This record gives sequence, structure tokens and C-alpha cells, in this order.
Amino acid sequence: IVEALRKWRHYLIGRPFHIITDQQAVSFMFDCNRRRSKIKNEKIMRWRLELSCFKYDISYRAGKENIVADTLSRVCATLSSKDLLELHKTMCHPGVTRMIHFIRCKNLPFSVDDVKRVTSSCQDCAELKPRFFKNTGVLIKATAPFERLNLDFKGPLPSTTRNRYILTVVDEFSRFPFAFPCSDLSAATVITHLTSLFSIFGMPSYIHSDRGTAFMSAQLNNFLTSQGIATSRTTAYNPRGNGQIERYNGVIWKAVQMALRTANLRTEQWELVLTQALHSIRSLL
Repeated sequence: IVEALRKWRHYLIGRPFHIITDQQAVSFMFDCNRRRSKIKNEKIMRWRLELSCFKYDISYRAGKENIVADTLSRVCATLSSKDLLELHKTMCHPGVTRMIHFIRCKNLPFSVDDVKRVTSSCQDCAELKPRFFKNTGVLIKATAPFERLNLDFKGPLPSTTRNRYILTVVDEFSRFPFAFPCSDLSAATVITHLTSLFSIFGMPSYIHSDRGTAFMSAQLNNFLTSQGIATSRTTAYNPRGNGQIERYNGVIWKAVQMALRTANLRTEQWELVLTQALHSIRSLL
């Protein structure tokens, strides 16, 4: 009813008319003469508000007596996906949006899923129409703990010592984080902390990082190659390519700030609570 009044609004607005429906509940919901209504549904209330600008009466008529409207509302059993495909071809292969608009205007018995399925399976559209999007690449996922590590630097940070950076390392599979205070962003610093990490947990198979100077250096690449560790980097200006470590940088620093607030310490003293922050994050994994 609401859709029909929207369609024929320019004919019906400003003149009285009568609505006959085979839904008794609907005749109750949209009856303007009923002053006492217990309807609290927000969608129905919006419909009634939209229809309040019309002058109409509504009444109920059983479906067996409402023959014409009941017949037109029936879905033809012979219509199938083949008919929709033929319609798609006859209209010169429109896209999903235009096809749905046409079907709704003509009140054809096809759903949005039907249109999407037929349009996406059309071989002519796949061959001739240009593609305005790039397929998402396959995401490489770790299958075991300490198989793939993600690296990134956080900083510069205010500090009472020379350490103004944090080297963050996250195991991609278990999301177990490590963080090391650093005085600079050099490759030698990265090698030092990775060596201490490898001495405890062993060698990973793969290390992923952004395109920072330290991670791109030949010194670090030679070290990782000598250990039999493969490497990869994100594409330029694409931090989402290393999204897990970017997220953990924020998580670790937020935990550090909370620990500083609890201990009544200044931000420059973050090294004192870094271990506590890491412990709280690891305990929730």
C-alpha cells in the first residue's frame, strides 16, 4: 500500500480515495479514523506518518472476493531465471542497479539476489564490460605459532632516557606481542633485538614489515637471509598492508598510558611500565 501511494502520489494527493485490502491487520494499522492505537513499531509509525498527508478510507475485503487484485499479485509459476536472463539480454545487458530499477518499476517477480546472480553469470558482460575494481589479492596467513612475524617502530616518544622508540614485534598466528625500547631506528638495533628474540623462540619462517629505512637496509636483509628467513614489505603509502602491527602499536601504547595513570607517573617514564603493559595484553589473548 505504501509503495502504491508513493507511485501514484501525484494523482492521489489532495483528493479523497478508498483503499481495499485483503489484509485485515493492515486495514487496522492504516485506518486514520481509529484514534486509539496500540501500535508501537517505529517502521509502522513512519508509514502512518507518511500516509497522513492523504485523504483516504481503508477497508478489508477477503482475498476470494478481491479477485482482480489478488490475481495480479500472484507470481507466474512459469517465470524462471531463463526469462530474467533473456530480459537482461534484450535490454542490452544493463548492470545490477539499472536492472533492479526496471524490475521494480514493472513489478516483475524477481528478487535482488536473482538479478545479481543472473548479471554476474552473464558471459557477454564479463567479456565486454570494463572492470572498475581490482581483485583483492590472496591474504597470506600464518598456520603455526612463530611462523610469521610482523615488525614496526613506534615513535618518537617523550622519554627521560635515550630510548625514544619502541620496536614492536607480533606473532601473526597467536598475536603474541613483543616490544623493545630503542634509541634509534637503525638496522643494527633491529638485528640486536631480533637476535635476542630468536635465541629464545627459534627462527621464524617469514618476517613482514613496512618500508622503513632499517627494514629496507642491506644489512638487515643479509642477516635474515643468512638465517634462512624470508621477508616482505608493504606497498608504499599502504599501512593496511601491515595492519596487525599498526593496530598493536596503538594497543600497546594505550596500555602503557593506562599503566602510567595508575602508577601516577609521567608520560616520559613509559619504559618503567612497558613490561607491565605487555603482560596485561598477553594475559588477555
